[in-house]
Amino acid sequence: MYSSIATDSSGNLHISYYDYTNFDLKYATNASGLWVTTTVDSAGSVGACASIALDSSGKAHISYRDNTNYWGRLKYATNASGLWVTTTLETGNVQEMDIAIDSLNNVHI
Repeated sequence: MYSSIATDSSGNLHISYYDYTNFDLKYATNASGLWVTTTVDSAGSVGACASIALDSSGKAHISYRDNTNYWGRLKYATNASGLWVTTTLETGNVQEMDIAIDSLNNVHI
């Protein structure tokens, strides 16, 4: 559910999505020539409303909702450092969101 797709400068696909079976945020890419899927966040019920964008280096940035509590949390994940790092940005009544990256690689959610 809640899939989002981005294409890098080489034409490779990058997909973020909510794994409804396991309640996890997942990331899939064919950048290696084969499809590889990674669990990005599995702490609770996370990954709803996932939105993905790529920076100028082709690194993924994902905004998503943590549904573990009733009101939800806005979370952000990136593999810009080479490893997936997740951060909670906002707690409270978080609904849908989208992510974009400008020409200076600034992330906007």
